[in-house]
Formats: sequence, structure tokens, C-alpha cells
Amino acid sequence: MIKRVSVLLLLVAGCGLRAVGVGPSQSEGGDGGASTSPDGGSDTQDAGGELDATVDATPIDASSPDAGPPAIVASASARSRDVTLPAPTKAGDLLVVLFAQNQDSSSAAVTSITDDATGGSDTFVSANQRSTNDSCGISAEIWFARNIRAGATHVSIDVSSSNWYDAWVVEVSGLATSGAADNGGVASSQSKNTLLTAPQVAVSGAPALVVSVAQSCSSDNGVASGVHNGNPFSALTALEGNGAAYYLANATGTFGAVFDSGDYEWNASTAAFR
Repeated sequence: MIKRVSVLLLLVAGCGLRAVGVGPSQSEGGDGGASTSPDGGSDTQDAGGELDATVDATPIDASSPDAGPPAIVASASARSRDVTLPAPTKAGDLLVVLFAQNQDSSSAAVTSITDDATGGSDTFVSANQRSTNDSCGISAEIWFARNIRAGATHVSIDVSSSNWYDAWVVEVSGLATSGAADNGGVASSQSKNTLLTAPQVAVSGAPALVVSVAQSCSSDNGVASGVHNGNPFSALTALEGNGAAYYLANATGTFGAVFDSGDYEWNASTAAFR
């Protein structure tokens, strides 16, 4: 039997020199800016390029780690490498970080992530789902920490280079306390499109958390607020042409966020956790 516990999720994204926009979509309940397994495989697909398959924060009530299905405990976002959480983290949760670097080189990458949890930082590892876009020098990736300590109020991301960042953090309860990401996929250097379909990945079982982060080469007319009409994901705040979203799957299947955007090149990453 897999022991279920709370989870905190953080996402970070970056963009290159780009031309920003907003469009309609389904938003996360109460979000508005920030709300409060083992194989690590990767799906691939083709879509006109390489395809390997500050903001507010509000706490959300959640049950204890072993009581009930997974639930979103809190989320936060920032146009920065440092994200302030809406409330201290709870022991046993999962913390997922989505990061986007916006104006440097697609070779710029996250080197480490730390938090200020009681007793020392939690251990963050990459989900190994880093997407890039050579046409405008941007890249996005997903990191996470399972079975976190209580008391963290800040998350800090170290990057090899770059000076323009966006990040999202989500805390979730009810998932496993150990193990790699369940599955994931990346879409790099994608052709211009007004519909950005992040990699659709299969979860090995349910319940599961699936997160996606997408970037556009335009910061003024890029990823719109929310998700595309009909997509089941809940959107986090769109930042500088970049978007992030999550979905709690109660059944097995294939999932990924879909975003509206201006007609520009793009890239996206998706990861699933159980």
C-alpha cells in the first residue's frame, strides 16, 4: 500500500526577448495570482519542433496527510527566483516548483532549490522535464521535494545564468512520501501557434497530480490567463507570457494543460506525481 501524504508543488519558468498578452480561460478557484513515481519516464511527440513527449498568495484548507484524497494546500507565484509562500508548509507535503527563465540562453538551467523549513532545507530534485526554445533563448523546468519539513515560508531557486525569471509553487496533500516523478514529457522549440498543448502524459495510477508549464517567445502577447476552454486543468497566474497549471487526476489516463496564446514560438514541460 502506498502511504499518502501532503505535497507542496513549485513551478518556475523563463522567457527570452519577446514581444505579452492575456486571453480567456478557466482559472483556479481562488487563485488570481497565487492560491492557497518511480519511473520518471518521458513521453515524446512532434508538433513542428522538438517535442519530447509581485503576485498574491492565499492559503487553502486541506486535510491531514493520511486523511482523504490529495488536495491543493497552497500555491504562490512570483516574477523572481524567490517565492514567498502564503503560510508555513506542513510536514509530509510535496513541494513542486515550476520555473521559467526568460532572457538569457536556452542553456541557462536551475542548479539547486532550497527553502527555509524548520531544521534545514528540504531536498529538491529535478523531474528531468526541461524544455527549451532556441529561437528566443528561453527554458522551463520542474523540480520537487517529497515528505517536506514543516515551517517553510520561502523557496529560493539558483540558476546558472539569466536575469529574468518566473516561478510557481504548489503544496499538495495526500501523495507518496518518496519516489521519483511518475511520468513526464517536454515540447521544445515549437512552431508558432495560438493553442499551446503541453505534453500529454499517462499516469501509472490514481490519484495523481499533473502539472504543466508553458512559455511563449512573446512576453506581451504570450500565454493568456487561465487555460483553454474545456481543459480540466486549473491555471496558476500567467506571468510575462508564461503559464502554469495543475490537475488532480482521480482516474488513470493521459493529461496535460492546454493554453491560449499569441501566435509565437513556444515550449512546455509536464510532470506527474503519485
